[in-house]
Amino acid sequence: MKKIAIIGKLYKKVSLFLAALVVAVGCIPSLPAAAETGGYPDWNATDCSGTYGIYSWCKGGTWLSSRGYGYRNCVDYAAWKVASLGVTSAQYGGLNNAKYWNDNAASHGLVANTTPAVGAIAVDESGTFGHIAFVESVGGNNIISVSEYNKQGNGNYDTRTGTPAALLFIVCPLRSIRTDIPVIHG
Repeated sequence: MKKIAIIGKLYKKVSLFLAALVVAVGCIPSLPAAAETGGYPDWNATDCSGTYGIYSWCKGGTWLSSRGYGYRNCVDYAAWKVASLGVTSAQYGGLNNAKYWNDNAASHGLVANTTPAVGAIAVDESGTFGHIAFVESVGGNNIISVSEYNKQGNGNYDTRTGTPAALLFIVCPLRSIRTDIPVIHG
């Protein structure tokens, strides 16, 4: 009976050691925390730029998400963010590259202006494609915090805080959908 108890304890220790070893060497992949992905559901799309060109990540054999934009790009992340707040696909879909979101906003029932607001899309029209980010907060001294994907061209999530100089803002009709989101005018 004593031998069985010793073997049982040894088995438990070996099992724990092997489990720790498997995790340590990476045999079991760990999922990134939401803070590392912004909660974006398509953070795990894989690089397919060899097939579809620069800034391409794929899932299920395609580089386009159900939102109509390239996975892990700023436009897809922003579309996902506003969709999660109740903005319809008719409003965020088909706005083109980030550079053109401001130009196309009015035809989709969205307002573009120079006033940052929580829930708005910050638009930078510079460069070939432009860049957009989701406004998370607007604070004193006209400081904004944004969340975004692919700012560095690597398809990753990031956050930044700064002034909204040279940015335009697309205001999504969030107040009619979510009354708990404050509208802050700068």
